[in-house]
Amino acid sequence: IGNVTANQDLIIQQFNTSAPLVISSVIANAPNPASRTGTTTSGTAVITGLSSTADLYGCMPISGTGIPAGATISSVNSATQITISANTTASGTPTLGLTSNNPITKAGPGDVLLDAVNTFTAALYLNDGTVSFGLANTLAAENVYPYRDNALDFTPLASGTVVTLGNLGGFGNINLNQGGNTYNLSFGANNSAVQYGGTISGSGNVVKAGTGSDTWGNAQSFTGTLTLSAGRLQFRNLNLATPSITVADGAE
Repeated sequence: IGNVTANQDLIIQQFNTSAPLVISSVIANAPNPASRTGTTTSGTAVITGLSSTADLYGCMPISGTGIPAGATISSVNSATQITISANTTASGTPTLGLTSNNPITKAGPGDVLLDAVNTFTAALYLNDGTVSFGLANTLAAENVYPYRDNALDFTPLASGTVVTLGNLGGFGNINLNQGGNTYNLSFGANNSAVQYGGTISGSGNVVKAGTGSDTWGNAQSFTGTLTLSAGRLQFRNLNLATPSITVADGAE
């Protein structure tokens, strides 16, 4: 496990390909930085007059009077100044709420078995190797970004299990038929908006959950059903193998 501080990602490096690295503890968010006041000028994205920026970093969610919803820190400019992702809507000295949001990266060719229901809310980037699911909802809160094919290993679970992801991004392909078993996939329950550029294959069923607006950019070859239970799922490629698409009231 790589170094982690207030302003760095957690990097899990697993180079042992003969046995998985088992993580049975819950991976949670780091404590939020203390709130502090800053000076805002309406129509600009720069906030000045901060008492300290040592524990702040890019992509950290920020809130307060005059701060648009969903804004994050774009850059830390100095010991007293930051730039955020949207222009402020009011001038003043608001109290700023700050939320930890350190992403996690899986590196190395080996397998990491997650055997707890994790609660961190940042992204999980799968750059190499595999992540195995000890529980169906081990990543039910997280945005998962596989950047290689077959990076998600469901085989520790019973056939027919519905594997739940907070949301799905990246471009790595996912096969719902693994180890002689068939798995089902549900994604989107954390209500985020994510683009996925890979292909889901196999005979399992897929459910789009949550109120967010997700996008699929590639053809999909899974032959199970597709259910849009909430929110929106946009298709940039309408080449779908599923024989059945069910759209719940309010979903699209």
